[in-house]
Amino acid sequence: MSNNKNYQVSILCPAYNHSRYIRDALDSFLSQKTNFDFEIVINDDCSTDSTKSIIEEFVNKYPDIIVPIYQKENQYSKGVGIIKDILIPKARGKYIAICEGDDYWTDDNKLQLQYNYLESHKECSLCVHNATLVNAHKQVIGQVKTSKYNEKINTSDVIINGGDYIATSSLFARKPNFIPPYFNIISLDYTWQIFFSSMGDYTYCFQKPMSVYRTGSIGSWSSLKVRNFEEYKKREIDLFYTKQRLRKEFNIYNKNRFTEAIEKADDHDRLQCAVCIEDYRKLREEPIKSYIKTLTPKLRLKYFILANMPYIYKIYKKLKPI
Repeated sequence: MSNNKNYQVSILCPAYNHSRYIRDALDSFLSQKTNFDFEIVINDDCSTDSTKSIIEEFVNKYPDIIVPIYQKENQYSKGVGIIKDILIPKARGKYIAICEGDDYWTDDNKLQLQYNYLESHKECSLCVHNATLVNAHKQVIGQVKTSKYNEKINTSDVIINGGDYIATSSLFARKPNFIPPYFNIISLDYTWQIFFSSMGDYTYCFQKPMSVYRTGSIGSWSSLKVRNFEEYKKREIDLFYTKQRLRKEFNIYNKNRFTEAIEKADDHDRLQCAVCIEDYRKLREEPIKSYIKTLTPKLRLKYFILANMPYIYKIYKKLKPI
């Protein structure tokens, strides 16, 4: 590749203290088999480990593919949106694919498959896929199962099911020309999901897992639950109220066409917040109690056990096969 190439896809990679993982990410990007040119735009947010030197190593080998951005001060802590404010403005592709530095892709044809789909379906604005869930040691512990099939997903489902519904490492979308003002409330993976999905008629999901979401990596949100549960609880509660505000402004921006989905999303997040912070008594109280009644029998049983016999559920989770 050369710098005068017509890049069709920009891979956007936020990285911070990912020295243990960043090789997996970059190797998986570079192994992609495509009939188009792509670039890798990676931001090192002033890492305190060897992340920057590893990126430099790759840049020396692939100077026409990798576009590095090295921050002298941590931008995330200043409230800067890494994808919104740093990576997208640098992207030259028609499409963008997002993968954080501690995740990686597992299928060499991922980009080509997603590119082909959006090229031939102009009404679709976002293409995703299932993902494998691993721990910090790359041991498989589950799946991010967005769909059981190759199928279309409506925007309401994306809104209701929350950020964990879709793996960020699976996102492939048309590069936006404009970022709505509701991103100023909070720029989450979830914000990008509902934004991209709402820009078209639907989201398309490939059933095949083509990436990995790594949970419990150093500095991640999931690791905070182990390190400092009280701080984790505070952040989860704050996040719930912030996402409520986000959805309200998102709905206004979209002329209130997602009101019903947003009401369900608030109920869904209220329930998930109670479970995450292990405040199971709330599952027996309104409005969560009424919301649980609207769920499938399997989920109703799950939350009944959590509300009344949480210790049994925890034993089941430990014994349950992947």
